[in-house]
Amino acid sequence: MLHLPTLLSSTALVCLTLGVAALWVERRAHAGEGLDLVGGALLALAATHAVYLVGGGATPPRPWAAVAGNGLFSASLALLLAGVQAFQEERHRPLPRAWLWAPPPAAALIAALPLAAEPWRGLALSLLGAVQAACLIAQVAGPLRRGEGEQGRRLLLAASVLLLGLFALRAGLALGGASAQRAEWLAVTFLGASVFATLSAVGFLAMEMEWALARLREEAAHDPLTGLANRRTLVETLVREVARARRSGSSLAILLIDLDHFKAVNDRFGHRVGDRVLKEVAERIRARLRGQDLLARYGGEEFVAVLPDTDLAGAETVAEAIRRALADAPLQVRGLRVTASLGVAAAPGEAPDPAGERLLAAADRALYAAKRAGRNRVVCWTEPLPNPESPDQAQQI
Repeated sequence: MLHLPTLLSSTALVCLTLGVAALWVERRAHAGEGLDLVGGALLALAATHAVYLVGGGATPPRPWAAVAGNGLFSASLALLLAGVQAFQEERHRPLPRAWLWAPPPAAALIAALPLAAEPWRGLALSLLGAVQAACLIAQVAGPLRRGEGEQGRRLLLAASVLLLGLFALRAGLALGGASAQRAEWLAVTFLGASVFATLSAVGFLAMEMEWALARLREEAAHDPLTGLANRRTLVETLVREVARARRSGSSLAILLIDLDHFKAVNDRFGHRVGDRVLKEVAERIRARLRGQDLLARYGGEEFVAVLPDTDLAGAETVAEAIRRALADAPLQVRGLRVTASLGVAAAPGEAPDPAGERLLAAADRALYAAKRAGRNRVVCWTEPLPNPESPDQAQQI
């Protein structure tokens, strides 16, 4: 048989250590995303065990310890639930504030009922805790932000299911007329709470870590202003798509898109307006592409679209649609009108261009020809793919 005071002191120490560690990580790493709330939940759980320990470890506990302990335990669940909601960032419908923060005072009020009402008081507290555990399960099982944190979610979900089972056991005891305040049942309750706290802390920290790693990967692959793929991702995609085109014998096309006289926008209106223009232009271009196409910001006001399974005629049609989307309607940014010149190149899959460099060079020279011809137009490269190190071939257009 477990010695209740020893169990209370050890579980209080575990929860205190985990809570301090979570708050330290949040403060030093500025992790945010609900980690401070989870740290507060663990400290509230440590205080719950400390209250019962100071209350003499009595079975049943002293009335003041029962009131404070149940209120603190419910508060720890409310804080943990608030932390999960903060991490979700509106991806899952949050609970109303009353549902979130009403259980702690309700638990303290129920615990203050006379001891003669013990079976019903235990049942009411168990049902209240079960509702909180069920809400936690619903939040954890909801869609995670951008799908990250899967392994951590499994741990947190397991902890929540364990807690729900613990409350169901206590409710069953109360319905059977047994007292949940007996020493053996209190020991099981506190031991389960300790396991719950450990799994919750580790699970939430794992979700935070997985999310941080996913954010780093996304930042390394995308342009921070427009959210489009960056140059590094473009190079990797070109190599992959060229290899796929060679295996399947399909065509691969590239559009090189450059905004006309964009420097004048920055000079006249400032870079903040220029950035807003680039964002809207990126959205207009992306709306004319398919899901399998890649749009990347190549640098400054230049964009590249990679079109798998597309021949030169199809790529020219897409390029003309993009040109019209920009030229025919003013932007929402100050009603500015922005035009673009587009260079188009395509090659069959058997073309000897493993890195896509010759295809990109052809699109670049077609773009150069569009600029020389007066801008706001589409030019296609119809010659054999050039050597990217031979700029003289641009004269062929």
